[in-house]
Amino acid sequence: APATVSLSVAGSAPRAQSQSGSTSDGQMVSIELTRGAAIGPFTAAQLVSVSPADAVTTVITSTGEGAGRRFFLEATAAPRFGGTVRINYTLTNAFGVSPVGTVTLTVAARPDPSTIPRSVL
Repeated sequence: APATVSLSVAGSAPRAQSQSGSTSDGQMVSIELTRGAAIGPFTAAQLVSVSPADAVTTVITSTGEGAGRRFFLEATAAPRFGGTVRINYTLTNAFGVSPVGTVTLTVAARPDPSTIPRSVL
């Protein structure tokens, strides 16, 4: 006799980990978003928000494949910016999207050369 079978695949969305980094104005830093994250393998990373928005430019890159795939945030600080930037992101696996994780980026501003007194010889 024919039978009906029901199959459900259970899984969980990943959990992003808060990250931190530092750089100088005008310089790029690369931060691994999947470091310390749980419930991979990860299939994507998505930028959610940047505050202040004009403080950095960002690109998400990845290396590897399958269970070895890792995602990185490459953030380049704006020239003459100094301060703290909060970058929110999510990670995705086959079962869903993580709650938002935050990268806290500390940017050290270099002095404006036009404000440095010059000695006249």
